[in-house]
Amino acid sequence: MKTLGDHNAKNALAAAAVAYAAGIELSAIQEGLEGFKPVLAGCVNIICQAFMVKDA
Repeated sequence: MKTLGDHNAKNALAAAAVAYAAGIELSAIQEGLEGFKPVLAGCVNIICQAFMVKDA
């Protein structure tokens, strides 16, 4: 996944575990995670070429 924040990795892991427990094939889970595109509007501000992340 191309996203910022440890919470996103933890959420992805939890979602993958639930999907796996529900019988979804690992290849489909992988495809879904690889296709994830975060919504950045309002979450990340670029100021003077530095990232400020609202990690709430």
